[in-house]
Amino acid sequence: MKGHFHSIMKNDGFIMLQVLFTIALLFILVTSSIASYRNEVYITKRQIEQVKIETLFQTAQTKYKQTLSESGPPLSPVSYNFPDGTVDISVSDYTEHYVKLQFLITFHDKESDAYFSINHLLVR
Repeated sequence: MKGHFHSIMKNDGFIMLQVLFTIALLFILVTSSIASYRNEVYITKRQIEQVKIETLFQTAQTKYKQTLSESGPPLSPVSYNFPDGTVDISVSDYTEHYVKLQFLITFHDKESDAYFSINHLLVR
């Protein structure tokens, strides 16, 4: 009769409960690690997208302020094309003291067809 390693198998050939528990625990750990990694990748993509949006907004705002100081009255609509995307600026309302602007930001990449709208109050 063959000798069995008794800590892994019973005499009738079935795997012991401790081994099944260990395998299940390892499976749960690996699965949760994969899910956590996917979430981290998703969050990182969204943070990079947010930085791009903020950069496009600030550069378009700076360019608009420069053209506003050169030309005088508010310009509407204005479109700026940057390497990451396009920013369209339209004037919602303006008075002597402020200009209410609406920024429409779109990316050049083919992955997302999304656009982002930002309302901004520019004090003169």
